[in-house]
Amino acid sequence: MSFSALLKTLLTIAVLAAPPGALADPRYTVRVIGGPGSVAVDINHSGEVVGVLRNGEFERAFLYAGDTLFELGTLGGHSSHGTAINDSGRVVGYAEDANATWRAFLYTGGTMRDLGTLGGAGSLAYGINNAGRIVGGADSPDSMLFSAFVYHRGRMSGIGTLPNGDSSIAHDINDNGQIVGRSAISTDDPPEHPYHAFLYERGRMTDLGTLGGLFSYATAINNAGAIVGEAGTSALWPSGHFVPHAFLFTGGVMQDLGAFGGAFAISLAHDINNLGQIVGASETASDTRAFLYEGGTMLDLNALVDPAAGWTIVNAQGINDVQQIAATACRGGECFAVRLDLVSSVPEPHAVFILLGGLALLSLRLRRTIR
Repeated sequence: MSFSALLKTLLTIAVLAAPPGALADPRYTVRVIGGPGSVAVDINHSGEVVGVLRNGEFERAFLYAGDTLFELGTLGGHSSHGTAINDSGRVVGYAEDANATWRAFLYTGGTMRDLGTLGGAGSLAYGINNAGRIVGGADSPDSMLFSAFVYHRGRMSGIGTLPNGDSSIAHDINDNGQIVGRSAISTDDPPEHPYHAFLYERGRMTDLGTLGGLFSYATAINNAGAIVGEAGTSALWPSGHFVPHAFLFTGGVMQDLGAFGGAFAISLAHDINNLGQIVGASETASDTRAFLYEGGTMLDLNALVDPAAGWTIVNAQGINDVQQIAATACRGGECFAVRLDLVSSVPEPHAVFILLGGLALLSLRLRRTIR
């Protein structure tokens, strides 16, 4: 073996043998994007974030893009909420009109447009895919109960409910046009209105079931068709309500993702990216902590940021395929919309110097030996 080949082999062995602790820590940095009381709700592939700002006694939808925060206004009323953004930067949500009624909106090109209703008074938009299809819920003329809708090419169409249900709402739509949300399955209330998570595709709504309790709802779906949300488990609080946990639904099976804390701790999954990573929050009797679920494990996001910065990440609502996360973090008694940016996993400087120094000494000895 030549000297250069031997050195290359030894370098490869040294790098592979480097201990995991040699990688930089933490995984995420925290970037504040909104003022006190703001909440980050969704994020697109470019790292643009939408959410809600506090504007005095009212709330306003915001868009964070190009390191600039934009307040999106309303439809003539006082408040608005941003709920989703696609990779083209189109934002959807809901805003008050001049009659103080919530209406679904699309914000694009600096303009907020009212998407209308299904014939009733109000509507809410919760999801938009990269083709511009929008989903949510809207009043029908003969009922104050919401019906799930899809909005495309200027038209809002209802997609119905599960059998025996009287209401539904859609929360997300992927690039294949698959829609998820929740639908009532009866009009009873024992002791909770029994609604179930659904998947809507090819004109059919499928009941995804629960984790043993009475209710479930789906919050997000990725392009592979993996669905996340929250579902009641078979565990009961003393009040008689079922303890809810975050779930992942794939291959026809609903999987319980667990929760931080004891038997009565709750959790909710808000989003899933195309890598299969899931974000959400888990609440115990003492606190609420955001989580990242990957590789079969629920990780506390607070363990993945620098503790010296003093932040507590209390909720994570969106994650893109670059692994940036739209979250809410608190410090000094106030909470802010933040974006968590991935830190590159590179060897720490001291580890690099030790490795290079050792290789230099090895090289010198090898040269002397060859001579």
